[in-house]
Amino acid sequence: MNTVAVAIKKWKLDINHTSIGFKIGHLGLASIYGFFNQYDGEVELNSEEFEDAKINITIEADSVNTGNDMRDNHLKTPEFIDAFTYPEITFESTSVTKAQGDFYEVKGNLTIKETTKEITLKATHPGITNDMWGNTVAVFHLTGKINRLDFDVQWHNMLDNGLPVISELVEFDMNIELIPEED
Repeated sequence: MNTVAVAIKKWKLDINHTSIGFKIGHLGLASIYGFFNQYDGEVELNSEEFEDAKINITIEADSVNTGNDMRDNHLKTPEFIDAFTYPEITFESTSVTKAQGDFYEVKGNLTIKETTKEITLKATHPGITNDMWGNTVAVFHLTGKINRLDFDVQWHNMLDNGLPVISELVEFDMNIELIPEED
């Protein structure tokens, strides 16, 4: 990959090339995958490195999309993310630490339904490059896990065999592309 050196201090999510996805266990055997379709975010650097960056992301809760309208409408209710009472899910970093090579650890406060908990995300940063129009793009891939019960997402049904309909664990998988923020 062509990597370019830049001294850009403020970045924003390239919403056309970013995806914020999740998966949750279903019936104790399978997984349901979903995405949030509307979000915004910015990254502010204190140096030319992403270490110690300040990251702020806001996700529109009612943009949840699992490919099934009936399920998506249920996810928006108070039994799940209560998108109409709490329209935003937010993440604000508290630290970004370079681990080794292209790997980073991102800690921050995730807020869902007015419940805020610190979470840790693992990030890979393959580099900064120019797209086919010459625009500077920084690329990250982030993964992490939360227990939904920690965020008051309490819906809980069991199957006759004792397995939960859905898991307590939610896994995130995010492809983030950043572009310079225009002044």
